[in-house]
Amino acid sequence: MIKLTERPLVVFAYDFPHRKTYEFLSRFKALGYENVVVLAAPKQNLKTGSGNNTFSSLIDSSFIPNTQDICVLYGYSFFSVAHHDHEAIEKIITKNQSTLAFIAGARILKAEIIDLFEDGVINFHPGKLPQTSGLDAIYWSIKNNVQPGVSVHFVNEKVDAGRLLFFRNAMCGKRDSLSVINESIFQAQLLALSELLERRTINSETLEDIIRPNKNPPMTTQEKREVELRFEEWRSTWALC
Repeated sequence: MIKLTERPLVVFAYDFPHRKTYEFLSRFKALGYENVVVLAAPKQNLKTGSGNNTFSSLIDSSFIPNTQDICVLYGYSFFSVAHHDHEAIEKIITKNQSTLAFIAGARILKAEIIDLFEDGVINFHPGKLPQTSGLDAIYWSIKNNVQPGVSVHFVNEKVDAGRLLFFRNAMCGKRDSLSVINESIFQAQLLALSELLERRTINSETLEDIIRPNKNPPMTTQEKREVELRFEEWRSTWALC
């Protein structure tokens, strides 16, 4: 049994204004978690591939503060550190005696980083696993006709694999656009985080493995257009209202 309030919790995040980082840290604070260590990865100039999420947020993100400023406001320990820097991360978590981490924003974590955390690293994937592994989760949800939602899971060295904690469905209305449902999935991530934090403990001994032989590849623009032709049928299948 993992006690969430026993030791400082680590949050992998980004060292620049980032909505999920901001919202996750705010949930930790709102639910009374005062001892949080934030490992914020500096911004990198990454090439935009065809598989990247093309949705623009329905929420104005201009208000989001820098991650360091959030940590100062909340009294959280802040470290600007690359998420592949094994030596630096090991020193930080050893000093803080941290054994559990959450992902609010991160590059793909290597096994040597994951293994530093005795109790594991928890991710919130915006889709049902293993059907929507990889990028473009909402498109894979449509293509594989699975319910929109969030898979909360302990990660391992494979992308979008590990052990499943639970799946939380996202609201899907019969008139919702694809962008609205994508926002609902984001909100489901926040609700899932709150649900987990409110438990105060995690029983990690009886979790089922996520069986994922292969990760879904990024979709091309043409593949996304073809999937969108099936959107209305998928939406009607999973609409809750």
